[in-house]
Amino acid sequence: MRCPTRSNTFVTKLIWQHGYKLFEEAYLAKELLGYLSDSKSELRKGILKVTREIEAERVAKQRKIEAAQKEQAEEQEKREQERFELESLAEDAGVKVPEPEPELPTIDYDDQLADLKASKLKSLRKEWTFSIIDKDNIPRQYLIPDEKAIKAAVKGGQREIAGIKIYEKESITLR
Repeated sequence: MRCPTRSNTFVTKLIWQHGYKLFEEAYLAKELLGYLSDSKSELRKGILKVTREIEAERVAKQRKIEAAQKEQAEEQEKREQERFELESLAEDAGVKVPEPEPELPTIDYDDQLADLKASKLKSLRKEWTFSIIDKDNIPRQYLIPDEKAIKAAVKGGQREIAGIKIYEKESITLR
């Protein structure tokens, strides 16, 4: 397709007349897209912050329930141990074993834990990533030599580069 000139057609004249308006509208659209992109980024940061807070709150509740479960189990074990000792003392003394103390009501935490685990946020995705803060301290295994620059230097006449063996390779071309 060839580029239109001013004298080609009526359409071309309209394009030249309204071209500046189109340019302004395109510039405005680009500027608006920039603002929207910034807003989207800020919105994502806000959502991530709230999501982290919700997840931290959920984990704290879960830990609290697990601690209460452990404490309840320890208390039950302690009562059973005391009951066993009391029964063995009563048996040794030939005395009738007293009736056990009424059981303390136990709280079933399993349903609460199941609800907490089910409410785990599915939109929060954790992913390990990196950013380079000091390139001089990066281990050698993560450094990649620039082979294009090395080839250019060798073709340019350089014959010594530290850590690189430069040699002349012979090959036969058959036709």
